[in-house]
Amino acid sequence: MTFDWTISIGNIISAFVIALGWVVAYKLNSKKDLKNKKREIRTQFLIDAYRIIAFSANRDNNIEEMKRFEEAIEQVQFLGNLEQIRFLNEGIETRNFTPLLVELRRDIRNELGIEIADANIKHFRFNK
Repeated sequence: MTFDWTISIGNIISAFVIALGWVVAYKLNSKKDLKNKKREIRTQFLIDAYRIIAFSANRDNNIEEMKRFEEAIEQVQFLGNLEQIRFLNEGIETRNFTPLLVELRRDIRNELGIEIADANIKHFRFNK
């Protein structure tokens, strides 16, 4: 009985190529998943920061709201890009956070694939 090595070598090469393809696909998917998760976490943090800063604008805040505002500032310092941190620092000095909100809105809408809104941000507050 003779053994046909050409068929076996072909099968071995095919199995190796398939296994290599699985490994490469796994690595690429893992990288993509990690990148997407990082993007998702960063975007959610910035959305939360945007909402808190916008909520606090032109309003008398209680102690709990002030703490939330401080946390939002920390979130932008932690996960914001250089431009956002620059606007944050300017806002801390001038107490005008509108440029930061505009930049956060632009970045978040870009990350979510939503059309960029160039309209000014206006805060509506009821008079007591």
